[in-house]
Amino acid sequence: GVAWFEKKEYHKAIEDLSKLLRMDPYEDIGYSKRGDAWRALKEYDKAIMDYTIAIGIDPTVEFYWFDRSNTIHDKLEEDPGLPEKEIELAVKGYGESIRLDYHRQESYCYRGILLAVLERNEEASKDLEKALALDPTDDLARESLQYVKKKLTNEDTPTAVLLSEEDMQATREKAAAFLDKLRKHLDAKFKQAKEGYQHGFEITSYD
Repeated sequence: GVAWFEKKEYHKAIEDLSKLLRMDPYEDIGYSKRGDAWRALKEYDKAIMDYTIAIGIDPTVEFYWFDRSNTIHDKLEEDPGLPEKEIELAVKGYGESIRLDYHRQESYCYRGILLAVLERNEEASKDLEKALALDPTDDLARESLQYVKKKLTNEDTPTAVLLSEEDMQATREKAAAFLDKLRKHLDAKFKQAKEGYQHGFEITSYD
């Protein structure tokens, strides 16, 4: 399954990983890897389910939480009207990622963006400031922080004009647009850390 995934044969990866999981339904890394394959196919709900099962088996693995939240990010990029309860689930996941690895810079960054999408700008600002403290070279975190601080400044300015529903949606979509930029910038760094954790994992004994 892992070999098929690396070759981008995602359906074959899912087939073999499913065989593994039928033999050992408590193999959390199997669910995680199958979740990766579902995510690559943009089957986001199936990916989220697999990551959730992996979390249930071993909630101490930081990247299970991270990957589930990132998958919800993927859904949000395609659908800025995603229900807030799903965005909140991603926020919670990044919180667990941070609890398990306090120096996970990417989790602060992503959570900060989602908090901005939810209009929780004070919290977003704190997360983005922490992300920059951990990595002062992250231009995208800096750009996101500037965006949030501008929103906070606007919130502090008295105004008699209320935003229409269309304006609120446009604001949310603008915030969500940061996600795609952030993903491209950070995924490469996170992939290296994740591969380090998984190094040596093989399932050839199930062939």
